[in-house]
Amino acid sequence: MLAATSGIHVTGLVLADDPSVPENLRLVNPLPSFRATVSCLTIDGMGNPAEANVSTDNFLASSSGDSKIDAALTLPTSCFAPIIFVTAPAGMWLAVTGR
Repeated sequence: MLAATSGIHVTGLVLADDPSVPENLRLVNPLPSFRATVSCLTIDGMGNPAEANVSTDNFLASSSGDSKIDAALTLPTSCFAPIIFVTAPAGMWLAVTGR
C-alpha cells in the first residue's frame, strides 16, 4: 500500500444559475460537506486490471461552495492513472481532475 496526502482547496462549487435549478438554490452549495475520492487502476490477486477507489472522511463545506479537504489516504501499491473526485457525502461526484 502507498500512503498519499490529500490537500484539496475547493472554491465556489455551487449549483448553476440556471432555470432548471430552483431559484433559492442557484449559486448555492446545499451540501454541508464534501469528500475526496482517488480512483485508479490496479492489479487484482488474479493479475487482472481492477478499479480501486479510496475516499476521505467528510470535510465541512460552506454555502458558497468552499472547503479544504486535508487527509492522508492509503492507496494500492499499483495505482495507475489516478483521478481525484470531489464528491457529495454519499459519493456522487461533483468535480474531477486527472492531474
